[in-house]
Amino acid sequence: MMDQDQSQSSQSYDAENSVPFFADMTLDLAEAHDIAETPEPMQRTILQTPQQTHSKDFPNLPSLDEYNTIVSNPTDASADSIAATPQRIFIQPSSSLTSKPSPMQLDTQEVRATTSSPSFPPPTQYHNPQDDNIESSFVDRDMGRLSANPRVVRGPRSTQRRRRQWPKDVSWAMSFVIVVPITLLFPIWFAAKNTDADAVWIATATSPRLATLHTIFWGLGVAILLSRLLYRTAGGGDGDDARHFASQLLLASAPISVSVFIMLIVAIKVLTPHAFWPYAIIPAWYLARDLYLFRRWKMTATTPGGRQAFFQALTCMTLDILSRSLRRNPLWRMIVGVVLVQFLVILLWRMSLLSAIQSQSPIWILMALMGGKWATGTVARFLSLIACGGISNWFAEQSSLVEEMNQMQQKKGASNRGLRDEDEEMIEFTGITSTNTDASNDNSVDMPEAYRTVDASAYKSVLQNEGMEDDDFEDEILEDEEDGRFGVRPTVDFPTMSARQQRRTRHSRTTVKQFMMAGLSVNFGSIAKCGLLGGLAQLVWSQIRKIDHARAAFRRGSMQGMDIGGGPDDRFSRPASSVPGVFNKIMLQINFLAREFVRNHSDMAMSYVADYQLSYTRAAQDVALLLDEAGVEPIIHDDISTHMSACVGGSVSGLIVLFTGAVLTHQRNRNASHAPDSAIVLDMLMAFYFCYTLIFTVMEPLRASIKAVYVCFAQHPDSLSQAFPLIFHRLTRMSQSNLS
Repeated sequence: MMDQDQSQSSQSYDAENSVPFFADMTLDLAEAHDIAETPEPMQRTILQTPQQTHSKDFPNLPSLDEYNTIVSNPTDASADSIAATPQRIFIQPSSSLTSKPSPMQLDTQEVRATTSSPSFPPPTQYHNPQDDNIESSFVDRDMGRLSANPRVVRGPRSTQRRRRQWPKDVSWAMSFVIVVPITLLFPIWFAAKNTDADAVWIATATSPRLATLHTIFWGLGVAILLSRLLYRTAGGGDGDDARHFASQLLLASAPISVSVFIMLIVAIKVLTPHAFWPYAIIPAWYLARDLYLFRRWKMTATTPGGRQAFFQALTCMTLDILSRSLRRNPLWRMIVGVVLVQFLVILLWRMSLLSAIQSQSPIWILMALMGGKWATGTVARFLSLIACGGISNWFAEQSSLVEEMNQMQQKKGASNRGLRDEDEEMIEFTGITSTNTDASNDNSVDMPEAYRTVDASAYKSVLQNEGMEDDDFEDEILEDEEDGRFGVRPTVDFPTMSARQQRRTRHSRTTVKQFMMAGLSVNFGSIAKCGLLGGLAQLVWSQIRKIDHARAAFRRGSMQGMDIGGGPDDRFSRPASSVPGVFNKIMLQINFLAREFVRNHSDMAMSYVADYQLSYTRAAQDVALLLDEAGVEPIIHDDISTHMSACVGGSVSGLIVLFTGAVLTHQRNRNASHAPDSAIVLDMLMAFYFCYTLIFTVMEPLRASIKAVYVCFAQHPDSLSQAFPLIFHRLTRMSQSNLS
């Protein structure tokens, strides 16, 4: 017992003088007694309860009456006792404990009032009549609380496991399970049953070309490498260079995609001249979209390259948050697993689509397109749920830390004001502090060099928090030790935090496994609904913004220099419904329905689905209301993350298809095949879209995380103030300018 007491004392140090208290066991008792007074040995005390009798060891400390006198009359106590020693709860020796009533005979409220600590909330006691030893467990818990044992059974907290949630959007989950297999498998079965080889180009298109399959396999390899580049970076300053390189690579994909689409149009014209129309329309549309967005960036940017620079900083911040919140190794393994699942779904989709084309039935072709798009979209939205959950979890943790820091500053300011008001106590406290400083200096002179130069962080607590870390924590530490560094660095340094903050921070790091289980059970219906309607809502919203931008530009140009009635903006502010006409009413109704559809099915709802486990429509409505009230909507209008993800997918897929298309044409010419140009172009375009889907699946966590940052910033505006102040000031300035 004496060795245990000395080992525990060796872990503590004097917080005020910043010197070790009892160092370690390298010194004997005679030499260590000169540094710090050796505590008296432990005394065994017998505790009797109605169920059992057991004994516990308690230190021989001052009596409880002395402590009550200091607490009840703080002005009578000396400043030395208040400043030098923290408030602790002392337990009477065995003689006084045996004469006092047992803790079970005390009132519960009295025990809670006398044992509450400012660092720990008062525990909630439960009563279970089926437990025969419930009173003894209460005694153990109360005595463990008195002895400052952190392994105490506590009441429910806000970070404990939530109550059981019922699945959301069950009808959509059932529809996905029924519709997707039917739409993907029935065309294959129908084509195998009714084979028609009259059209040569259809038979050629359905043959399993190695070049086309190679395109999908190469797309899989690029997707895995890209996920390694983006989501395997170390958190904190260790991964800044890797994240900066990744963001620069994403920005470089924008001009590369324009060049690739131009080369695709030229390749279709040169390699397959008879199929230039209408198949060249698809790459031409992508090219026109990129050029329009590039021109819009240049015309609306306040500074040259401002949006690109902000996207680069936002990408680095988002990847850093993901590595901190979800841990990079489990996140990367999960993304690779989902990409492999997406690869298998794409292979099935290709077979179904080719079979539908062979059947020459528009209904089967439409069914195959819808089933494959829904399946691949749902797989990608599964990654969105996990990424949004990690972002929301980090923002909630940072918001709690900022609130606690503000409370500590307020308490510190109140205490400083109280000390300034009481001049006499301040003088006395200053004198005693100087005396303690001189004494500590004298002790430091006599102290050996090894103890004066030791870092306080080397003395770690012997108390371990068991059961608070997830399954991947130990694997993460082992992999980091093999690399020679700790990649994931917590946002807040654990040694400077209280025990309650440490437990909350470790518990708040929800694992990827938990989000995966929630996505496959409770939130699967919401994911399926977002996989079908989320992309459509994004497309409708982008078109509405383009129409609004064009109307605003047209009205500003037409009303320039006019002053009718209340001013030049009076006509612009009038509702369009004042203009008579049936066509105008129809357009207004379509506009209203489109905006309502976007409001109820926006993909930004995934942050609320992951955080609060709401239904998809309810989460989308709440997010839309939050963005309107916080003034964050203009920030989302200027976001280019979706377009940059599309540029990455288009550039990579286009480069792969250019090579495979040339190989495919060479094989046809060498074998003297009668396959027409339309069959070659059809295979190239299908391979391009399948490879594009794989790359966009890898980019989906980053795109969804950036949108979740906007939503969480609207909900917790001060969370970025300490960790990322530059982005915080930019987002705050943009939101405040919109509200004003």
